[in-house]
Amino acid sequence: MKIFHGLIKISLVIALFAVLPAVASAAPGIPHQFYGTVTFSGDSAPDGLVVKVSVDGETVGTSSTTDGKYGYSPDLLFAINETSDWSGETAVFTVGGVTASQTASLERGGYAELALTLSGSVGSLTVADGGSISNQVVVVTSSSPTQVSVGSDLAITISSDQNTSATITTVEELSSSFFSGATGILSGNNLLKGFEINITGDNLTISVTITYDDSGIDESTIKPYRHDGTSWVAIDPFTIDTSANTLTFSVSSAQTPYVLFGGSASVVVQATVVAPSGGGGIVADTIAATTTIRGDIDQNFKVDIFDFNIIMVNWGGSPTNAYADLDGNGKVDIFDFNLLMVSWAQ
Repeated sequence: MKIFHGLIKISLVIALFAVLPAVASAAPGIPHQFYGTVTFSGDSAPDGLVVKVSVDGETVGTSSTTDGKYGYSPDLLFAINETSDWSGETAVFTVGGVTASQTASLERGGYAELALTLSGSVGSLTVADGGSISNQVVVVTSSSPTQVSVGSDLAITISSDQNTSATITTVEELSSSFFSGATGILSGNNLLKGFEINITGDNLTISVTITYDDSGIDESTIKPYRHDGTSWVAIDPFTIDTSANTLTFSVSSAQTPYVLFGGSASVVVQATVVAPSGGGGIVADTIAATTTIRGDIDQNFKVDIFDFNIIMVNWGGSPTNAYADLDGNGKVDIFDFNLLMVSWAQ
């Protein structure tokens, strides 16, 4: 019996020693530490952006930015291997969701200063009137929205309740050739401004302000629209400032064209009415009547050779002057000419 118990003890000891190497091999390895500066297109990163180091898509360490730096006490950045020591694996770095240009080779107990540089803008991104923005990344912080502007025509404010980034695929003014077929100008309306605005990201609020020209336009009819792939859909709510000639609306993500449409203003015509007086004399009085003369493209209160010239200059499928498209079918053609002739000399 003693011999039997002894064999059991020996067997347990052997089994224990067999397991120990497996347990030891599963212990975390000595981490690789990183620290350094963070810049976006030469500008220091704002505070609070998350810095991640990843291997094969898996996050192995995090820190955050302070004073344009990362990995400094007390928020150190360690790349930790949970199962063994590092042995030359490639580390990829992201800041605020944007991938840095630099990578690093991970080593057991490594300690390295690494300056992270990233493409993108912090705070603002501006181009001149008529310009466009494409394939740009902007950093958005919870404490400071990012401003994107196209001259004086378009202002976009991108904000979030957390530190993140936004990808601007396209921001540009729509050309006249865009407005045909299903995307034609709404009947009875004039095109004031239109933009392609494609901005994506997580937890973003996007406020869009478009500046318009109110010449010949009834401002009470101006509304923003987006195209859903089939038709123009009115956006509500919105805010219009008729003094500054701006209209503002908000969206959670911007992936479709946006435009402002508005109807033509009425023309005030002064007329003198002559009628007999009660005593047999004649009394003359001047009254104001409101009317809209269809075909008065240049708004000079009559349809004449100048309006005809505008029709001819804009003849075809993509009118430069949307007012020349009298029937609102997205092109200037024989139907617009007929409408002009109906009102000729009025």
